[in-house]
Amino acid sequence: MEIWVQTMVKNEAKWLWYSVTSVINHVDKLLLWDTGSTDGSLEIEKELVKKYSDKITYRKRDLASAEDFTKVRQEMLNETKSDWFLMLDGDEIWWEESIKTFVRTINESADLESIVVPTLNLVGDIFHYQDKSAGNYHLAGRVGHYNLRGINRLIPGLHSQGVHGVWGRPGR
Repeated sequence: MEIWVQTMVKNEAKWLWYSVTSVINHVDKLLLWDTGSTDGSLEIEKELVKKYSDKITYRKRDLASAEDFTKVRQEMLNETKSDWFLMLDGDEIWWEESIKTFVRTINESADLESIVVPTLNLVGDIFHYQDKSAGNYHLAGRVGHYNLRGINRLIPGLHSQGVHGVWGRPGR
């Protein structure tokens, strides 16, 4: 099954290279869209596009308001042509076994709509992180540091909605 990545970034120079390279060899395509970086991210993005020109589609989008975020998310969804996509933050790094498990789960489970994954939230650097008990997200019957990361693009009516571009579908 084909899997694309959607990553929208702004000022992620510290982590961006590691984020993209942690998943790029396990997916079919990556949409990398910058929304106004001023911190050196643009140079890193150029290098990533050069190195992975066959896999990365790059765009620059300026966001004037929070509502623009939702519009750009919808543009990314409209451009995504795969069955599944992974939402990747510019400061999100996947362990190799985690991304392999993610891809394997998609390929072995035809009836899934989405995939929620645990995350480790760093505080300032790689040596300091929030304890699991600090996470307060409620997803898929779990409470903690969890994020919706994998979405089946073939869900009928899937669209971006709300101020921060959360994913929705009619009736939910």
